[in-house]
Amino acid sequence: MKLEPAISAAQTEVWAWKERAYEVIKHLPPEEWLAAIQRQTRPLANEIRVIIAAREAAEVAAASRP
Repeated sequence: MKLEPAISAAQTEVWAWKERAYEVIKHLPPEEWLAAIQRQTRPLANEIRVIIAAREAAEVAAASRP
């Protein structure tokens, strides 16, 4: 009996997203791929930086409380 690996809906969604992203940039030269990817991911990266800064500020504030 052969066991098939379980593939989550989240993993399937990631594969579909990657395929759609590739279809958008596949005709571009590699240096333009990077620029396109950076443009698309910059807002998320900035949001992550804000979240990290807020957590660090909360940790500093908690550590300075008596």
